[in-house]
Order: sequence, then C-alpha cells, then structure tokens
Amino acid sequence: MPAIKQLFIYMKANRIRPSELEKNIGLSNGYLKTQLNRNGSIGENIINKIVSYYKDLNPLWLLFHQGDMLLKKEKDTPIENHSISLNGIKLENSISKKTIEIWLELSDFIMEITDVSMEPKYTKSQIIVGKKVMDKNLIIYGKDYMILTAEYKILRRIQKSNIDNSVLACAYNQNVWQEGNLKNILLYEPFDLNLEHVNELYEIVGSICKH
Repeated sequence: MPAIKQLFIYMKANRIRPSELEKNIGLSNGYLKTQLNRNGSIGENIINKIVSYYKDLNPLWLLFHQGDMLLKKEKDTPIENHSISLNGIKLENSISKKTIEIWLELSDFIMEITDVSMEPKYTKSQIIVGKKVMDKNLIIYGKDYMILTAEYKILRRIQKSNIDNSVLACAYNQNVWQEGNLKNILLYEPFDLNLEHVNELYEIVGSICKH
C-alpha cells in the first residue's frame, strides 16, 4: 500500500482532516486528496514535515507497513522480511529499526516506486534513497538517478548521449509492444535529455524492499 494511503488511515484513526494536516505542514489545499486519487507518492521533504509535526506517527509504518501505526518507547528491534541494498551491496538479514531511521535521515531523497519501467531492478512499492548530485559534470554513466525537471520526475539509468550537453535516460524494463504499429518497439524507450532541463539530480545509493 502506498504511503499516501497509509497516511489517510492514520488521519482517519486520529480524526485529522486532510485540510488540517495540509495547513499544519504548509501544503497547498487539496494536495493530499489529489495524490490519493492519483495513487501518487509523497516526497521526502513532505514525509519529514509530517513525521516531525505528528511525532506519534511511526515512519516505518508509514513507509514500510512495519510495526504499529503509533510510536511506542521500545528497544531497537529488527525489521523482518525486508532486504536493504546500499551502494549495490545487499544485506539480506533482519534490518535494525535504528539503522533504517539513521539511513533515511542521511539521505537527500526518498521515494516509493509506483510504476514498472525500472523492473526487474526496482519494483512497485520499493523504497529508493538518493544523494543529491551538486555538479552535473560528475554524473557517472551506467548508474541510476532520479531526474527532476520542470515537467516530470523520473527514475532512469543514465548513459552517454551522442548529443552535446545531454545524457541518455534508459529504463531496465525491456518489454515491447505486442501488436499494432508499435509492435516490437520498447514500451519504455531510451531518450536524450538536455542537462539544462534538469533541475535536480539524485544518485540512487540504496533501496529497501519487502519480501
């Protein structure tokens, strides 16, 4: 279940109106219902504002459906049935709750995957974590990045482009159209992206998925 749906469960249980939460953390009126109707994701900045204001809300429950909705004073406990990948190294054992909280705190970008364009590497409901790239000249080809432009936010592997001052944005999903004029053409074709149109760029350094 996406984090936005978890948030609405929390609000209903605690009799918090969407408009009230939006006002408390500085969101525009109607934002939450719009995201809910679109089955959209909640950005890292908004999540931080929510859990900072509503201190009883368990961020692990909100993001990973783990533990109780409301925080309790308890010892650090392992998070079962999850695997964590950091800089390409997978840790399959139980994850410390405190480890996840510290890891998320040190990140610059957190997002829940909502589509299949990057399968099989990234699957729906998986959480990705990124570090902000301050200098676009330091892009490493072959690595995965969250790309933010004025028009869209998209996760892609970046490769070298034949066009000056551009990169080639590639998906992992290699499925093709099965019929019609587009038959045998990739569903998610690579595309050239001019770096001048990139407002923010985050290198994906890790992910958390539930088994």
